Amino acid sequence: MTDAMRRKEVKERGVAHSIQQQEENLPYPHMASVVFLCLKQSTKPQSCTSMVVVAVSTSVLFFYVYDQVFEVVIFALFLLEMVIKMVAIGIPGYLCSNWNKFDCFINSLRPMRLFGRIQSMKILVTVLVDTLPMLGNVLFLNMLVIHIFAVVGVQLWGGQLRDRCFLGEDIPTEYNVSLSPYYLSKLGEMYPFICSPDNKGGMQRCSDIPAYKEDGETCSLAAPLHRSAVNAGNCVNWNQYYNVCRPGADNPYMGAISFDNICFSWIAIFQVVTLEGWAEIMFFVMDAHSFWNCLFFIFVTIVSGSKQRL
Repeated sequence: MTDAMRRKEVKERGVAHSIQQQEENLPYPHMASVVFLCLKQSTKPQSCTSMVVVAVSTSVLFFYVYDQVFEVVIFALFLLEMVIKMVAIGIPGYLCSNWNKFDCFINSLRPMRLFGRIQSMKILVTVLVDTLPMLGNVLFLNMLVIHIFAVVGVQLWGGQLRDRCFLGEDIPTEYNVSLSPYYLSKLGEMYPFICSPDNKGGMQRCSDIPAYKEDGETCSLAAPLHRSAVNAGNCVNWNQYYNVCRPGADNPYMGAISFDNICFSWIAIFQVVTLEGWAEIMFFVMDAHSFWNCLFFIFVTIVSGSKQRL
């Protein structure tokens, strides 16, 4: 090996050792050492930038110096510093420091000062502030009306949206077929088949379940007396054995729509008040309880519509 190559190798080892030593001496070893190809953790102006900008900005706020260009420059400095820090140490690391939280708070409040400069914006904000007491009264009235309807819903339909048509016999064991414990429509629990017991006046009974289909063919035969006859190509209407209406475990829309307690009843009535998907809730209740429940939901929509016009 020549002397030139040895000197080159020694130089490279020295550079590598220097870089390793610098990395070990970093104030934050687990964070990026260089950001934007020029800003290092050891850059000294970075530590005092925030204090200088905040001091100048505070002076502006104190003496009411409303220079638009100067305000834009200050805001740009705040924003640039915040972005650089977030890129360097990440958002969680940025929010770990109380000083950074204060910096972000000041930066977020600065655009709100525009409300005092634009006359039309100032008038609009003043009007909104003056109407807050009246909006509070309207909010209280809405909550009171929703609560009254929610209590009525719990008393009338608590637990009834869980009624499903179950098998009256142990068909899967007796005939060795794969069937659900209760009847499921094509949409499953998103839009279930809710039945009405014999002591209720609902619109949907277990006898209304459509016939079982196999390979696109509608089946109409009853189950044979012997288990071996099932595999002989007979198209048996298994759905006719879902003839027991009783409560199940789930409510419609994966349990989101129910009147089992006051909280869920509040959510259901609030959805009716917003007029978004209220018809599906009405149909569920009509299927389970009575056709005349539609008058309740029509009254709720009328009351909610009149309050919105007010």
